[in-house]
Amino acid sequence: MTSICIFPLIGDNKGKNTIQMNNSQLIHDIWVDGGNTEGLLQKVKYAYSWDTYELYAELLSDSPYLSDSVLLATIYQTNVLPDIMVKYILIANPQSLSNEYIQQVVYENRMDMFPGGIEEITSYITDTVSPRQILEANVSYYTSQRKTYLNLLKNYYLTDTAGNSLNYLTDLLSNETDNESKYELMFAQISKQDYDGAYTTLGNIGSKIDPEKQPEEMARLLNMSLIIPILVNVETGEDTLENLPEYYINALTNLSTNDRGLAGSIATAIRLHFDTTYIYDEPIYIYNNDTTLKMAKPIKKTNKPLSDQSYVKISPNPADEFITVSYNINETINGLRLFITDASGKTIFEKELNKAKDQQILIVRNYAKGNYICTLFNNGKPIMSGKFIKK
Repeated sequence: MTSICIFPLIGDNKGKNTIQMNNSQLIHDIWVDGGNTEGLLQKVKYAYSWDTYELYAELLSDSPYLSDSVLLATIYQTNVLPDIMVKYILIANPQSLSNEYIQQVVYENRMDMFPGGIEEITSYITDTVSPRQILEANVSYYTSQRKTYLNLLKNYYLTDTAGNSLNYLTDLLSNETDNESKYELMFAQISKQDYDGAYTTLGNIGSKIDPEKQPEEMARLLNMSLIIPILVNVETGEDTLENLPEYYINALTNLSTNDRGLAGSIATAIRLHFDTTYIYDEPIYIYNNDTTLKMAKPIKKTNKPLSDQSYVKISPNPADEFITVSYNINETINGLRLFITDASGKTIFEKELNKAKDQQILIVRNYAKGNYICTLFNNGKPIMSGKFIKK
């Protein structure tokens, strides 16, 4: 009864905030720089002396909604716009002179228009919030609100035991454009055994990444492109490491050893699933005197099998976006469940487990900062637990 009452409320709020966010973004895009920042930038940068008055009039007509990039280009355009025009343009955009970087550029390029120095520049700064800042604040607020309700919906679907929850989740995520949601959509599609859809989603992520401007995103995509075919291969029936192609085995070894992201965590989970002789110890990093990080405890590997040992391991710890919970239960399982509780003892997450040995990847991105305990229950009794810290 509770979820039936709460769920529509969540949906309504999410929809309301989506509309408000879209409206705010639309208004912002229409007003800032006359709705064409790139076009206005080109006009300012490549203007000639005979364009002076026309350019000055256009910049004033788009005030007080000029972007910082256009204002900076205006200050640098010393061959076309005289100091007095630039001064009036800056004053017409009250947010401009409160920007320390713009102050510095004015000081270095246009100091003659402020003979009183920095003191005169700062004299034009008021406590008034500019119209452009109000637009940006509205977009930021509704974007944040929408993200909050989106996360509530995702958590609702992930904990819902109804048969259509995965369909609802994929429908929800398919409307999102950020990379994090696309990766989540891809894993939801794999859970639905929609492997073609997962590969299509992975390709869509790659089509929107600029390798030169987003090298870290590109590196993550390459690692995910390596691990996803292996994961699909495992999901569709491979039950031994030897049955995997050598290329896959080499990729698993490399990612589980060198990648500290999600791809490396999945590679570690697959190796632990197949190879009882493989042990992963989470490396510990400490700061040097120069504040750089160094590894204090390396990854250890041993040929000693763990099939006769019970254990539960959590990594990474401290955690930011996700944790992996590796466990081995050396007893007959009956109603095996995993619980996560916070420092006050409140249950944050629970899941039924059907294997005596496995590894679970759990998203903790939305958890509050603090200490948490993962506990395994079997036959209704707690049998072992581990702690982790959410950064």
